[in-house]
Amino acid sequence: MTTEPLRRWQDINPADAVNLNLTHDLAITAPINEVGERCPWPWDPQQLTAAPLGQYRCPYCMAMVVAGQQHLDYAEVAHPQVDADYLAEQDERARQELEWTEDHYNDLRA
Repeated sequence: MTTEPLRRWQDINPADAVNLNLTHDLAITAPINEVGERCPWPWDPQQLTAAPLGQYRCPYCMAMVVAGQQHLDYAEVAHPQVDADYLAEQDERARQELEWTEDHYNDLRA
């Protein structure tokens, strides 16, 4: 049985998170790195407000993130929610294009 997290990590101030480890505390959400692991302490990148905006390697989970911004969650990037209607529309469009191509090819051969 899985339980839903009770808090979002984004709602916790970095100063209040000093003693947290999100690898073990499943009551708090955590961003996922490129290999599917929870980041133990995702507040590090957002504290770099004086650093130039750019790529930054999170020292806690080794995910590539942006300095001065909230930690990127690769679960959202790797598995975006896809609209089923959009996929059905794309399938229908591809089917119609294939039919047109076959018809056009047959007309050219005739």
